[in-house]
Amino acid sequence: MRSITRFIAVLLLGAAPSFVHADGLPARFSLGKYVPGDWWMYMHFVHNPEREWLEKEWNEVWEALRNTGIDKDVLSLVFSALDDAQRTKTEATITQVKDLLGGVNWGDLLAKEFVVAERIAPPLPEYALLTRGADGSGAKNAPALAAILQYIASFNEKMQVTAEKRDNLDVWVLRVQGFPYSVHLFRKDDVIGLVTNQGTFDAVVGL
Repeated sequence: MRSITRFIAVLLLGAAPSFVHADGLPARFSLGKYVPGDWWMYMHFVHNPEREWLEKEWNEVWEALRNTGIDKDVLSLVFSALDDAQRTKTEATITQVKDLLGGVNWGDLLAKEFVVAERIAPPLPEYALLTRGADGSGAKNAPALAAILQYIASFNEKMQVTAEKRDNLDVWVLRVQGFPYSVHLFRKDDVIGLVTNQGTFDAVVGL
């Protein structure tokens, strides 16, 4: 019961916003200038040294959750419904996904800033995710994220990921043949972005 109470308390504190005026953002909010002004949703997170104690609490919560072994219980339940061939294939897929996700240092990726933005643009909404990671983290994390895109593309022959250059940016683009929607992953130093559609990409990198 104490663990549940602690979890709820940490969740509420973590969700509590820190309000600032739009025209008076501290200098550490550096990625907002890359979001077009006509987007309807915009969320911007930055590292706050005053909340390091909260991050420590979250780490302890997740560690306690991992120690429960619930992930192994779920896998055992899934595997119990599979025959040997299906289990072997499923285990191989899980291992591959874990390796791909483990190739990204998610803590470093989001260490300094994280921006999420959305625009309603028929036929589908457009999204932009921008991060400023820990010093020196971009060189490893961007290719690791590109590998995840490659894995997603491997499920359909109409999907293809191409590596490109745009001025001083490293760019990977996931395109779907016959479908007017694309995903653009790009990197400049330790800033990494993931945006949908060519127009969104052009707008973001042009700011």
